[in-house]
Amino acid sequence: MSTHVQTESCWLVRSVAVRVVEIAAFDASSTAGDGLGLPRRPGTVTGTDDGGSSLYFAPGRWLLVGPSAAFEARIRAAAQWGSWVEVTGKWVAMTLQGPGAQRVLASTIDVEATLQGRECAAVTLFDCPSILVRDELGFTVWVHASVASDWVAAVERLGAALTVTTG
Repeated sequence: MSTHVQTESCWLVRSVAVRVVEIAAFDASSTAGDGLGLPRRPGTVTGTDDGGSSLYFAPGRWLLVGPSAAFEARIRAAAQWGSWVEVTGKWVAMTLQGPGAQRVLASTIDVEATLQGRECAAVTLFDCPSILVRDELGFTVWVHASVASDWVAAVERLGAALTVTTG
């Protein structure tokens, strides 16, 4: 189930829950994770063979969205270089779409400066820990679940003529 909030210039879609894993390298400067299918350059988002994605959102830190069993096995086999933590439920994906999406985010950060040369970044949006990802529809923002309702409320305050639907 997803929730849609529409303003006059953008739409907020709260995505359905998916399995999410965080990986943290013990040494962010290490190349021990090379060859495992993880993005190698911070700020990179890559797709996996099975439709999942890997977000290299901070030095030595990845968020895996919908990882397959085979991908998990490959990473865990090389686990001596970092930690694998199941964080399903910790993060909530919100998608901001439409012509006003960047303007909504611009009230809290400089989107262009933050994502210059990057596809994703760890940020604080509306005082909420988040991972910002630019995508073909606008932006996907992974927000800590504990503050997701506050994040949505901030977006709603910035909009007008809100319509909330669940589907």
